[in-house]
Amino acid sequence: MPDSSRAQSFTTPLSNAAFLMKAVRNFVAEHRHTVGFLTRELSWGDTAVDLTAGDGVFAYWMSRQVGKDQGKVYAVESTRPKVAYLKNLVTTLKLPHVTVVDASAGAPADSDETPWQSGRKDATFTPRRQGREIRSSDAETARPAEPALPPSDEDLYRQILTRRVPHPIRLVRVDMSAGALARIEPAIDTLTADGAILLFTCDTRQQIDACGGLFTWLRRQGYRGGFRFQDRDFPLSMFHPDRHRTPTGRPLVRSFWFRHKHAEKKAG
Repeated sequence: MPDSSRAQSFTTPLSNAAFLMKAVRNFVAEHRHTVGFLTRELSWGDTAVDLTAGDGVFAYWMSRQVGKDQGKVYAVESTRPKVAYLKNLVTTLKLPHVTVVDASAGAPADSDETPWQSGRKDATFTPRRQGREIRSSDAETARPAEPALPPSDEDLYRQILTRRVPHPIRLVRVDMSAGALARIEPAIDTLTADGAILLFTCDTRQQIDACGGLFTWLRRQGYRGGFRFQDRDFPLSMFHPDRHRTPTGRPLVRSFWFRHKHAEKKAG
């Protein structure tokens, strides 16, 4: 049974001051490098997509960078209480260039679960052995599990990314706790053609440990990854989950970004 008090919290919009305080705290502490990456990579007039919008903080920072005149932000959410919350939030903050996309088809009306968590197997990846670096040589051994989304939901995300959102898409963010591969794989050809940057965020060591299969799959598609640590950018090959964490196990790296090699050549 869903927690009714938790669900209710997502139907009541935060005040402007409360939300902005949370957004600033996210910028200076919890996801400083992630928000910093958004502000560096997005420009006035860009189109950005948050495929796991949640409480809307990342979509808010996207909206500040792309501008209200020409820029567009699409906040996609797959849980109905959060969809209602996001729509109220966009109205409260007067963000006409932010569109909330309801991807909750298939979930019960009072559920705070994604469609594939409601009695279905979640989309996950085979966990990596702790302490291993993510190397290019892992391509033959680390294999992601097949996406667990049913065909109707795969079609939904394909339509969102290929038809609903105007192109070119500059950046797509996905939370690693929500079946990232299953959300982007249906439209990977379109995203590659756009030269879109793929940004993945992680909150726990367990999520990071399970990323290896996804990252290997992206490398096979021609993407190159990186991360930021101590205000410096590093290639993905230098990441080590044991080295980039606090003594208590809290990850110090919470976001990874990928660019296609052809997009890198064009930018250069």
